[in-house]
Amino acid sequence: MQSKTLLASLLGLAAGVTAVTTANSTSTSIAAAVQLRLVDLDLGYQKTYFELERAAAGGSGAPTADTVITTYNTTVAAEKQDVESKAQPTMALPEAVQLALCNAYHSLVLNGNTLNNAWAEHAGLFDKTQKNTLQELFTTVNDETSRFFADVAQKVLPVCAAVVQADNAALYQSLNRAVVALDPSA
Repeated sequence: MQSKTLLASLLGLAAGVTAVTTANSTSTSIAAAVQLRLVDLDLGYQKTYFELERAAAGGSGAPTADTVITTYNTTVAAEKQDVESKAQPTMALPEAVQLALCNAYHSLVLNGNTLNNAWAEHAGLFDKTQKNTLQELFTTVNDETSRFFADVAQKVLPVCAAVVQADNAALYQSLNRAVVALDPSA
């Protein structure tokens, strides 16, 4: 179901980008970059979730807790580098593009919530050192999500700013559950 949502978002973005005039070429490039980043994160969260579930199930060929953390770290590190290395947008995107990006962000949040709930559910798989590493990654995710909302969403997605804000609230809530469950001092 979420794959269909993502496909619809991509098609909407393609249509919206085609409609953008040359005067808005900066908007076009930022829209494509944001869309690609959302897709990369979404896929990274899904891959991490599947690895976490396989690790929890155990058995022959199951990934280790360290493998799960490495996959998550790869996703999170790419997000941090991407946000820090790119100029931030200054103007709203065309409405069709905004709706496509908002839909893609919503899909990402749904997968993020699923992953965060799985972290909480399977906290016992991780030792204290691994939990410390995860806490650092959760802090990075929290910071980057805040930056996305402040630096990107509020400026380029005004049509759906309220939806993005509601998605962020849900994401923070699920992330907090993971943070508490994976507290190394507990």
